[in-house]
Amino acid sequence: MQSLYPRSRLRVWRCGRGPAPKWEVSKDERIFVAHACATAVAAMTERRPTERRQAFAWFTAVSLRWNDIDIFGHVNNARYYEFFDSTVLGFLHQKELGLGRDGGAMVVVENGCRFHREIIFTDRLEMGLRVESIGTSSVRYRLAAFLNGSDEATADGHFIHVFLDAASKRPAPFPASLRAHLESIMTLPASGVAHG
Repeated sequence: MQSLYPRSRLRVWRCGRGPAPKWEVSKDERIFVAHACATAVAAMTERRPTERRQAFAWFTAVSLRWNDIDIFGHVNNARYYEFFDSTVLGFLHQKELGLGRDGGAMVVVENGCRFHREIIFTDRLEMGLRVESIGTSSVRYRLAAFLNGSDEATADGHFIHVFLDAASKRPAPFPASLRAHLESIMTLPASGVAHG
């Protein structure tokens, strides 16, 4: 990552060495910093609406473990990514799709999570899953955590898988059976919600 300032300017000034130097900042540097700050603020303030239960096509219960809880008494943020992973894998392994050493593999290339409320040890947690989009060799999932049967997500996020050919370890088109399984949760069934 390129620094905002040249290396010669990146110094640690210790007490007793006098005041820190006043560096000249070019117009380009000021514009760059202003743009970076504006982009960061926009990303933090432009939020999707909180996900609702009826927007998901497949659900699975998650058992909370004592080691999911951190020093603050709630589920640690890193655990949500484990919940996402377990949910997606649970869905994929519902059917014999030939995933594994000989039949190709799904690898994670991106994920993210937004937190709305905390989860504590006594909560009943259910994960919702749907497919947002499918490409030739990649799929983007949308996931959400629902507490105690609530309609509004306590956390939601995304997860992107890429299918790799078993021999070449390179992205490859989804096998027909896998694509059909993924497409089954791309749109909601007529009843609105399907449980897995």
